Amino acid sequence: MQKSEIENEIRAIRKRHADAVQKGFAKVQERLATSSREHARVYRALGIDDKTGLELDERHMEARFVYTHAGRLMESISRTCIVSTRNAKSKVKVPNICGPKPKSFEIDVLADETDGIEVKWRDATTDGDHITKEHWRVSSVKEAGYKPIRLMFFEPTGKEAVKIQDQLAAEYPLIGGEFHRGPAAFDFLKDYTGIDVLALLP
Repeated sequence: MQKSEIENEIRAIRKRHADAVQKGFAKVQERLATSSREHARVYRALGIDDKTGLELDERHMEARFVYTHAGRLMESISRTCIVSTRNAKSKVKVPNICGPKPKSFEIDVLADETDGIEVKWRDATTDGDHITKEHWRVSSVKEAGYKPIRLMFFEPTGKEAVKIQDQLAAEYPLIGGEFHRGPAAFDFLKDYTGIDVLALLP
């Protein structure tokens, strides 16, 4: 694909996910209009009035749609850039060599038959099991014969989440991998594919 075609596809991807978020917001309004508000008793016990409680529920439900589609958007854009410019395929599974579950890990994009690229828009996870599995993922991708590369486009804000990402960032180079975060992730994708994704975001 030509660069202009890839950029147009990225714009189309943006629109699809933006439309999906708006549809999700409409569903939130439908659910709130028909759902029981009995749990607002607890809100009131905490000094939160009914109007504020309803707004909290609305924002919480809307945020779930936004966070889900933020991750899918950045993964889809990254995959489109790489698959369109390199010898690449998406959703490649490798066996988990470190533990019983999960049985395998999925590489978001396998490029040039060597680079196992994982895409995160922003990883704010602090759950212990998730952290362990992230360590297992890196080792399993390496053992499968691929170079683990992690792209995280935006930094988490929580202190513990940042600490975990620091640990992962230190681990990747130790086994011959790469960890690119923040602006460096956008720079990597631009150098790797020739597409300036950051310039295509509003």
